[in-house]
Amino acid sequence: MPHPLIETLRAARVVPVVRTRQARHAATAVQWLRDAGLRIFEITMTIPDAPSLIREPATDPSLLVGAGAVPDRRSAEICLAAGARFIVAPWTDASYRPLADRRLLRHA
Repeated sequence: MPHPLIETLRAARVVPVVRTRQARHAATAVQWLRDAGLRIFEITMTIPDAPSLIREPATDPSLLVGAGAVPDRRSAEICLAAGARFIVAPWTDASYRPLADRRLLRHA
């Protein structure tokens, strides 16, 4: 059974990826996306202190915030704890699956 967010992501057709060298630039980009009416976006772990950037917009129930370039399971756990609703990893890692399953159950 596919994850319920798959259809939401497909329907969006565009998922902006925020990737900057400085957290303040990323925060500005996130605000611009919100102001432009975009409701789904990904914040990459290449941004310094990315989980903090995920935390604030993730509290808005009208937004779907994900974490990208997530390098390992521990980082995925941190992003999910910060409120990320989806994880994008640079490779397939089966150890992420239990995290996604637990997250899915919490939001069902």
